Amino acid sequence: MSFLYRQGYADSKPPSIASWKRFNQQLLCLCQWLVLERSRYHPDTYSLSLLDQAGLKRLLRAIAPGDWSEAHGLVERCLSGLYQAVFREPCPAKLLAKPGNWPQDTCQAVIDWLEANQGYSYKRPHDTEHTGMVSRVLLGRLASAPVNSLKKHQRLKAVLRQFEPKLAHPTLLIRGQQSTEYPNQSTPTRQEALHTGSKGSVENASKMLRLVLMLYRHQPEHLPSPLTLNLPAAVSSAVKLAATDGHTPFIPVDTGLQYLNHALRWVVLYGDALVDYYLAIMSQLCAKVDASVSPRPWKKVMDYDLSKVLCQTPLPQALKEAGFVFTQLGTPRGRDFDRLRSQPTLHEALEIYIGAVTVLITLMKPSRDCEAANLPRICLLRTRGGHYWLDSDLAKRTRGERRARTGGKPIPVITARAIQQVRKLNRGLTKLFGEDDNHLRGKLFYLPNPAKWGTGKEIDASSLNSYLDKFCDYIGLPPDEHGRRWYLRIHQTRKWFLLLLFWSGRYDVLDAARWIAGHTDVEHLYAYIEREFPGGKIGQLEAECAIDRLAEYDTTQITLDGEDESLAELYQRVLRQFRVKALNMVPEREWQALVEDLFEHDYHLVPYSITTDDGHKRLCIAIRQGGRKTE
Repeated sequence: MSFLYRQGYADSKPPSIASWKRFNQQLLCLCQWLVLERSRYHPDTYSLSLLDQAGLKRLLRAIAPGDWSEAHGLVERCLSGLYQAVFREPCPAKLLAKPGNWPQDTCQAVIDWLEANQGYSYKRPHDTEHTGMVSRVLLGRLASAPVNSLKKHQRLKAVLRQFEPKLAHPTLLIRGQQSTEYPNQSTPTRQEALHTGSKGSVENASKMLRLVLMLYRHQPEHLPSPLTLNLPAAVSSAVKLAATDGHTPFIPVDTGLQYLNHALRWVVLYGDALVDYYLAIMSQLCAKVDASVSPRPWKKVMDYDLSKVLCQTPLPQALKEAGFVFTQLGTPRGRDFDRLRSQPTLHEALEIYIGAVTVLITLMKPSRDCEAANLPRICLLRTRGGHYWLDSDLAKRTRGERRARTGGKPIPVITARAIQQVRKLNRGLTKLFGEDDNHLRGKLFYLPNPAKWGTGKEIDASSLNSYLDKFCDYIGLPPDEHGRRWYLRIHQTRKWFLLLLFWSGRYDVLDAARWIAGHTDVEHLYAYIEREFPGGKIGQLEAECAIDRLAEYDTTQITLDGEDESLAELYQRVLRQFRVKALNMVPEREWQALVEDLFEHDYHLVPYSITTDDGHKRLCIAIRQGGRKTE
């Protein structure tokens, strides 16, 4: 089935790699569920062909309160296996009914058993102190479950926290291994983690099931007939049990502006000096390595020559005035964030600077994680007027062998300056290290590998996230009431740019936002805005747009090409309500209040793009009756 789907036999066209991967993951989960239900469906003999309507409904309703892990019963299986191992008897049903609230004496007995039987995980094999997290390898063995399926199950993490006193927190479900000073803004409370259901889980599973049923004509002996199943009815029954999906957190405007201000300071005041100084230090170290006869030249140079090089190389005035004093190159062991803010090492300062550059690029030009991480070294385009454009991959255009390119999107001059600084760092380091990997040389972000000095490091999205974390910890904004700090992520900065652009320009900038975000149709972008807009104020904005269009139509009685008759119909409804022949016969406040009320329940906007005869995209906004989708 995976092969058939990849070849395009389901949707008449091959899916993207990401879609294929999601399909495979969902299909594997379905197969695991069938194995758990093998007494009814006998998958080893009949594959998926015995799946019936009752089973389909039961499956989706099991997914709704959580996800596939809920359908697989992972929490109950893990607790049953753990209780059996500790007490040598089956787990009582009353404990499984309240999995996150076991009696204190029972929890203590489990903790004592885990301590005595190496039941907690270790960061490294030879560590003497454990991380405090219950070993997923142990749980996988006790529950006969794949270890990877136990690592991302949030409800399971919340349930197990009662056996993890080392990770106890008054309210939050903190991570077992935290590299930042505070938990991030997405860290849930333990109560939130115990209730993880979402409509998205049901919808993702139903998409996979729909594709499987579409493949029936190619595998009739292994798949159930679509005529015997009513997938929409099963989905409708399940979504009633699921909670509404949460949104990607929206960076508070004040927080985003503070981070942007600090990023500008790093680029404008320190960027050029820091890059020059780093290259000067690295040049001297490389020269000493080349002259060394030691079998481990970099270790010798770091141990005996580094301090002298740092002492003898003049610190640029800009860095001196900012209070920087560099006595070390690499990152010391341990987590000392006060030291990071007061006296970062030279390489830490470079990582903070790269974090600042990432903030500046992604807050000024909406990008996806992989687009930012894979920016080519030659990504700046300059117009005759001296304006700069940024060329990058388009992450979602992956059906061909190569990703499509943006062709250039406008960026501020200061963002171009940051890119030029990083490009200078790239040229200098690749030359010093004799880099012969064209892939690494061709990327904008190229940094030394602290684990192996003298070599370059592959920079991906996770690398940029670590630099963003270091930048945010260096800035040190205060945490919230639960003790969480806002650590920026690239997908959040993309959302921040697009929603603020839409908020400031409303529907007049919608097509521009579509273009700069890399969407082919404004409908895709608007669905994103409608889903993610904070505060549920999208209806108010739609009403404002409709009011402007009604006022213009009242004067001209003309609709633009591409617009349907819905504007005229709404206009006539408002006139009938007030029993007049023109809006100028009604006080503005009254008819505008009516339109606002209508857009709360009876109307919504549907922006869409049309292609004109000359091949250009044009924005059209239709007015539709009926409430907007809130899912």
